[in-house]
Amino acid sequence: MTVEGQRAYTGSVEGVSEATVRMRALAALVGVAILLAAPSPAAAGDIEDFQAARGAYEARDWPRAVLYFEALVGSDPPVLRTPLLVLESRKYLAAAYVFVGRADAARAQLERLLVADPSYELDATQFPIEVVELFESVRSEVQEERARAAERAAAAAVLDSERDRARALIELAESEVTFEIENSRWLALVPFGAGQFQNGQDDIGWMFLVIESVTALGALASLVVHESVQAQLTGEDALRRIDVAQVNGILRAAQIINWTSASLCAVFAIAGVLQAQLDFRATHVVRTHREVPEPLRQGLEVRIAPTGFAILF
Repeated sequence: MTVEGQRAYTGSVEGVSEATVRMRALAALVGVAILLAAPSPAAAGDIEDFQAARGAYEARDWPRAVLYFEALVGSDPPVLRTPLLVLESRKYLAAAYVFVGRADAARAQLERLLVADPSYELDATQFPIEVVELFESVRSEVQEERARAAERAAAAAVLDSERDRARALIELAESEVTFEIENSRWLALVPFGAGQFQNGQDDIGWMFLVIESVTALGALASLVVHESVQAQLTGEDALRRIDVAQVNGILRAAQIINWTSASLCAVFAIAGVLQAQLDFRATHVVRTHREVPEPLRQGLEVRIAPTGFAILF
């Protein structure tokens, strides 16, 4: 602090009326009495240490006041265990820092004081203008930071809510969906289990599909074999080169397989159509479970956009 500042501070103290000094002394005694009446066993020792440090401050021995108050509240956690004395010690330590030209250290102490008690008020009549202005500056910064922190907390809460909503949308998209579809009598006339699948009888439908497919393929394959062998019997040279009896046996076997397969295919086709018509159901229910693609799920992000909250993909 400059010499003029110290003189102004001295003048402000000397200008205080005797009645005011007595009232402050009385208030200090009441505060000490309350602290002494507190159940904490550390209160008496805290008060003695505080009074010793404050004595150095009132004696305007600023370096010694800094040394004493740093010993009380310079560590983390502070040596003092009485919250009120911790706040008062930070106030006087900040003022002593100003007197010795350590404005940054004073700002740090005032910031910790106001973070602990945002409603703390500084008596402007007890401190020079430099301390009062620094206190008001720090209080404005602390209040602004608290407001920004509150805004960030509110934005984070809304962001968490949007993330939860996005997760709920994914769960909804992946939930089971039920459709009721109207059945067709015409489709029930189609073989190969079409009518059974339409009626929701998948097991029977697969049975008819497999049997009819196998018998139809057997009939087709035996027909191809029969026609191929039959084509080899054209011409006298061909008849001389082959065993007619053997060829006739192959032809008969192919015919038997063809007739049997075709008959079985027809029988099961008719049976399948009849069963589908007899058990015909006007509607059938289809249940499906949709899934959100993994790349889309991993890319889902909720962030704060200039126009509000946005779900980005």
